[in-house]
Amino acid sequence: MSRSTMNGNDVEKRWLNNPESFRDAALYVAAVLVVTAAAVLLAGAIAAFVWAYRTWKRGQSWPVWQGAGGFCSR
Repeated sequence: MSRSTMNGNDVEKRWLNNPESFRDAALYVAAVLVVTAAAVLLAGAIAAFVWAYRTWKRGQSWPVWQGAGGFCSR
């Protein structure tokens, strides 16, 4: 890179001087965490309901698994 194209802003380290950019990045991270957590809870709820059904079919005690599925789906 030639000296003429370097203007000092190529690697900006003062990110707090741009609160809009920081806010956008923080909202993105929060959204990713919320979506990921929701997906994990949904998968856990589905697995618990499947486990409840399979336990019911075997004639065993299934309400605990239904409760676990209900807890994960809230």
